[in-house]
Amino acid sequence: MTTYEPNMVLVGEKFDVVGTRPVRHDGVDKVTGRARYSADSFPNGLLIGKVLRSPHAHARILSIDCSKALALPGVKAVITADDLPDVSAEIADLEEGAAVNYGFYSRNVLAREKVLYKGHAVAAIAALTSHEAEEALDLIEVKYDVLEPVLNIDEAIRDGAPVLHDRLLTQSSVLFRVGGWGDEPNIPSTNLAMKIVSTEGDVEKAFKDSDVVVERSFSTKAVHQGYIEPQATTAFWDENDRINVWCSTQQVFAFRDHVAAILDVPVGSVTVNPLEIGGGFGGKGQGGVYLEPVAAVLSKKSGHPVKITMTRSEVFKGTGPTAATKIDIKLSANKNGKLTGLKTIEVEWKKIDGQKSRLIEINGTEKIWPCDMVLLALGFTGPEKNIYSGLNLKIDEFNKPFTKNYMTSNKKVFAAGDLRRGQSLIVWAISEGREAAYRIDELEK
Repeated sequence: MTTYEPNMVLVGEKFDVVGTRPVRHDGVDKVTGRARYSADSFPNGLLIGKVLRSPHAHARILSIDCSKALALPGVKAVITADDLPDVSAEIADLEEGAAVNYGFYSRNVLAREKVLYKGHAVAAIAALTSHEAEEALDLIEVKYDVLEPVLNIDEAIRDGAPVLHDRLLTQSSVLFRVGGWGDEPNIPSTNLAMKIVSTEGDVEKAFKDSDVVVERSFSTKAVHQGYIEPQATTAFWDENDRINVWCSTQQVFAFRDHVAAILDVPVGSVTVNPLEIGGGFGGKGQGGVYLEPVAAVLSKKSGHPVKITMTRSEVFKGTGPTAATKIDIKLSANKNGKLTGLKTIEVEWKKIDGQKSRLIEINGTEKIWPCDMVLLALGFTGPEKNIYSGLNLKIDEFNKPFTKNYMTSNKKVFAAGDLRRGQSLIVWAISEGREAAYRIDELEK
């Protein structure tokens, strides 16, 4: 009998790497404390930045008075959204297929017209010490017109619901999946950023002619990534209008592009220096720009490098978790287990800040069975102010577990969106007279 040993490879062939204990190149630095993380930058003349956040979930900003904060000894700069370029959020200003609406991104960095969630950044301060910065935050006077919040999907889509984005246009194409504002005569204000309806065949007739019809509703909650390291950044806007940023990021070039677009400066004038990352899980990637433009503008106004570090509470309030969803599915089948019809509505809610919404289309190799699908995308209150999208499925039949390998070898998958990160969907079907659940897993572009 073979005795098991840790890291043992049960194969006769000897490998150069597999079964060995290679040295981690970053191991010594991390265990000795020499590794530099995003909060470990201390350039000469460093100031400490702090962010004032909204106590309200939904409110119009009437005025912000920073005069008392500026008069406090040790305070070197105070900024609001007025100190950032007013980046357009108009649909008309977006390129077709744009991955980001920088008007939404900019308004998430510092609220302009409205605050859209409790914890939304409103103003920021740079001071000599963190104590002086925190004291100065209490001296900023913000007048709000507090509005009714929208706290869940059902509230957001009901008639007469409070509207978060006053000029939000409902889109019907994934080419404008990032959402945007516009003016359409005779169209009422809405929280619906996107609605896609896909119909194949006569669904109601398929239900009527089927032997079994199964209806199920599913819901998932928003879940934060829960990385150990809070967001932190240090930025220096120098006399030559060059911006250096030291931060924790999973998308160094995306961060550079975002900072440049939000601050309306050439991409070549921004340098992002990625440091060690204490966990991210997607939360510090394409949509993870929260502090960098703020620190950069504080640096420009003060003439010093500025560092901002989030508290754990700020991370949960002011950064974005994965989306919550609500899915209603009606599925029919005949006695032989062949699916004959599908009708589903999925609503996915997260932040309108440029993250890609997703459209999945699965084509069968034989006759497509009737399919009717409605996809809703909402503008929503929360640190995730994104568009919400869903799945568009056209499937031939399920008569065996529908896995990634089965799908990719027997189906054609078309993705109008970013499917590099896996998606999954639970659907119910009838197979050989028994109710069964099948999972579509790990769809990849």
